[in-house]
Amino acid sequence: MVERALKNVAIDQSFMVDIAVPRDIEPEVGELADVFLYTVDDLEEVIQENRRHRQVAADQAESLIEHGVGSWQHERRIRNGGELIRDYRQHGEALRDLSRDQALERLARGEDPAKVIERLAHQLTNRLLHQPTQAIRDAASEEQHELLNAATRLLLPTKPAFETTLAPTVNRQKDDTPA
Repeated sequence: MVERALKNVAIDQSFMVDIAVPRDIEPEVGELADVFLYTVDDLEEVIQENRRHRQVAADQAESLIEHGVGSWQHERRIRNGGELIRDYRQHGEALRDLSRDQALERLARGEDPAKVIERLAHQLTNRLLHQPTQAIRDAASEEQHELLNAATRLLLPTKPAFETTLAPTVNRQKDDTPA
């Protein structure tokens, strides 16, 4: 019947969609020349293929987001490090300025320039090293080996990691058993 109807129509190709259940168009119609028959099953395949494509796209988007978040977190950590560097440099510059101003005052009072320079170098060294030295002492007394290793990496990068030279403390109880 469809074949006869197609012969009476002046079209080259026919596109038919049968989404009825049960089907309204016989499956053999799809075998006719120049007839494209799509059923619920074909649509289901298209839907599944689209779902697969969307899942691939979603996975790619998730990967891009994860990469973007990772990059942002990395930049934020760098920025935090930059703030610490800036603050540390400002601290060093403040100590330098204080030592310089005191040296200039001594020179203005007529003190020996060699002694003023020697005192400036000594004062500046002590001022710059005091807080890190105290932090290292505190960390050593509290056996904070991770902090000591970090201090070694920062302050003495050519020196191997911190190693304790003290044997661990052992709690011994008096043993009353005869030898």
